[in-house]
Amino acid sequence: MKNIFVFLAFMALISCSTPKVINLHAISKPIDDVGVMFSLPKTILKVEVNINRTTLHKGPFAEFADKYFGLQNVITSEQTTYSIGDVNVTTLKEADSTQLYFISNLPHRFKIDFDEYGLLNSINTFGERKEIHKNIRIEQDDNINLQSDLFRNYAENNLVEKIDTITEEVHADTASFLKQTLKKTLIAKPMTLRVEEAADYILKVRQSRLNILSATSEVAFEKASIKYMADELLKIENEYMTLFTGIVDKQMETYTYYVEPLANQDVYPLFVFSNAEGIVKKGGEKSFPIELKINAEKTYSKVTEHLSSKHFQKGFPYRMPENLEITVSSPYATLTNIKLAILQRGVVYRLPFGNHSRMRSRPNGTLEFIKY
Repeated sequence: MKNIFVFLAFMALISCSTPKVINLHAISKPIDDVGVMFSLPKTILKVEVNINRTTLHKGPFAEFADKYFGLQNVITSEQTTYSIGDVNVTTLKEADSTQLYFISNLPHRFKIDFDEYGLLNSINTFGERKEIHKNIRIEQDDNINLQSDLFRNYAENNLVEKIDTITEEVHADTASFLKQTLKKTLIAKPMTLRVEEAADYILKVRQSRLNILSATSEVAFEKASIKYMADELLKIENEYMTLFTGIVDKQMETYTYYVEPLANQDVYPLFVFSNAEGIVKKGGEKSFPIELKINAEKTYSKVTEHLSSKHFQKGFPYRMPENLEITVSSPYATLTNIKLAILQRGVVYRLPFGNHSRMRSRPNGTLEFIKY
């Protein structure tokens, strides 16, 4: 009999020391107990979009390309076009203010680990501190290499030295003589002269490269040296040829959008795009919208029908996420398609939990493991 009373007292002590988790949004009276408050995480979608910008620069000698090199397919006008490149969608976690909980009746040496934003990392084990998203915003990263030295060779051979002979009659006493002086000035070269010099230089570079590759030089160079010299001459030739063919300047701009999936919304406009202007604030005749869409299928929508209410009222709250299909598309094409776990689209379930239970969450907010 005495053993029975000891056992009951022991069981009562254990039950009193079991942590109690209260949903703050489900109570009407203030809590007097001492404890810890935390919130369940929610999922934020991070959408990274690469916008490619291609600019065609006309060469200053474009109209002479056919005459000197027989080239007709050259850039003849300035033009800029845009296209959408890679689109990547990933997830971040953020505190959900609609899912606030309070843990009371904490046992001695009950370890709770939070990250820097107040989200629960682990209980009674070591959790990894993960950086999470704090503010929803749009970011732009201009990965642009502005070519301020376009057609550098055109500017370098613009001037030519002109020498004039100035004759002056000088009178000294009863004698007189002619005095000649030389005057040097820099003047702009005529266009035809500049074109001829550039074309002649290109032909000389080609001939030098041919001589190296055909081993007509008197010096026996090593194979690596021959390749290096040939490659350098080819670079010089290509650089000068842009004076006739023009330059294609390709740049990339990266935009980042953060989207919070809501319970009753499946379509989220990201931006309006135009092939002539890129991302624009207002849609025009030739612009079109880019949208993020979420598949509304709910795998766990009927879980509550198969479990009693106690499974959602007592124990430690855990969000069973929905693994949903995320699509970013235009009216003409699908840009990316991926399946991701969305916490707030799932079901909040209560896990059995005692003072010796251990748990840890993953960086995306889903449960990694729980041990009793």
